[in-house]
Amino acid sequence: CPTPPMNLALGSGDNWIVQGRPLAGAPRMSKDFLRTMSESSSVPLAVLPYRIQAVDGGQLALRYIRMMGNWGSECLPQAGYILVDTAAQVGLETIFFDGETAGAKIGGAILARAQASVSVMLSTFHLLQSDQGGGVWADSSTLVISVSRFDGCSSPSGGGGSIYAASCSL
Repeated sequence: CPTPPMNLALGSGDNWIVQGRPLAGAPRMSKDFLRTMSESSSVPLAVLPYRIQAVDGGQLALRYIRMMGNWGSECLPQAGYILVDTAAQVGLETIFFDGETAGAKIGGAILARAQASVSVMLSTFHLLQSDQGGGVWADSSTLVISVSRFDGCSSPSGGGGSIYAASCSL
């Protein structure tokens, strides 16, 4: 592995809100916003260079963040950026998941399981690749994705180029 990711972990009773703000020149919410986010990996958003684990009922909200790292997909067996486990709840808005800088073998950006709940809106999953669920891998969870793009995501050896979901509420 080039560099193992630094992890931020939240658990039972933890409630985090992490909000960047669009930097100067960032596109505002408009019909062209998602097109702009998917055309460039240099989207001017605040950068969060960590992997996040939300477990045991923890709650997390992320807004206006570019998720990026310097680890390759071969370093992590699961969840390139966000692991949501055991009834944790995660809300994501205006997130750019950069597949050029990180990933995982299962769930290139997000892995959700065990009654986890994930809501994603106005976000871009860019060039993510994994064995299953190039962008998102979910099992026994609730997954809501709206007004978001999967740009160049793939799963060459498994299933779910953009999303792999089993026993989920979608």
